[in-house]
Amino acid sequence: MEKQNESFNSNKKIRLKDTRIAYYWNLVLYILSAVTFADGLVSLSSEIWGGALNDFGLTLVFLVLSTRGEQIAAYAYIKDPEQKDKVIRALVESEKTRKPWLGKISAVGWGLMFAGIAIELLM
Repeated sequence: MEKQNESFNSNKKIRLKDTRIAYYWNLVLYILSAVTFADGLVSLSSEIWGGALNDFGLTLVFLVLSTRGEQIAAYAYIKDPEQKDKVIRALVESEKTRKPWLGKISAVGWGLMFAGIAIELLM
């Protein structure tokens, strides 16, 4: 897996996590998570409970997605579909073993968003 992760093109030896796409993916999602968190705080201070839960849930989902930069880079740079699938599967498996808590954080985020929608519909 390490060799696949380090080399996505036979001519270049660049790690996927060091590509511009991975960098900008992470940067944009960190900024979006900060903006949605701030919006959640504004909603909370305005006592808009459903909107606050929605924003806090979306913040968690954005933070989890920000760890997927290498997968996005693999989609963008690897042309061979079989190699792309192989590298992405290896990245997903590696992430599941190194960061098993990401799935739980994502589930909490989605739960908060659905709870926020339910509160908005009921109020």
